[in-house]
Amino acid sequence: MSGQQSRDPRVERSRTAVLAAVVELLRERGLPSVTIEAVLSRSGVSRATLYRHWPTRRALLIDGLNRLMPPPLEVLDRGTVEEQLRFFVDSLAKQLSAHPWATVLPTLLDEARRDPEFATFMPAFLDARRSTLRTVTANAARRGELRDDIDSAVAIAQISGPLLYRRLVSDEPLDEYFCDQVATGFLATYRPM
Repeated sequence: MSGQQSRDPRVERSRTAVLAAVVELLRERGLPSVTIEAVLSRSGVSRATLYRHWPTRRALLIDGLNRLMPPPLEVLDRGTVEEQLRFFVDSLAKQLSAHPWATVLPTLLDEARRDPEFATFMPAFLDARRSTLRTVTANAARRGELRDDIDSAVAIAQISGPLLYRRLVSDEPLDEYFCDQVATGFLATYRPM
């Protein structure tokens, strides 16, 4: 993505058309479908215009993914850890069930494993999404609602892992009962004795 945003409406229209094409292709068929040729065909912009803003396919994909992806979940630091955790689990389940980015997730993970350059996108993407849960568990431990020896990396995997498994592997519903069981199991493990 270009470091400076132009105020020229033609430039903005071109950028918008290109990113809209990328997002459509991502939603329809995942990362492999986002080729320079497909984006040019769908957006109607010239090759020179596209390369002026995105010198590589990787840069184009990252901007498209950033446009498609929802922002990291925010959980307000009020209420009990149980309320915050249940809100987080329910919100993540809803995103994984209904948000368009969830359909892109399998190809995103595959691309990150296959393309070392693209893999550099994943740590920042994942860290932004882990930070909310890290903050919730750290604040709860500080308040005495969770054990103070909680390992945030393990905690994040214990909460997110079952949801991602159901979405990506078993294709079972992320219903209220399942979300409740994930939150209840986590709290039973980490509440102070």
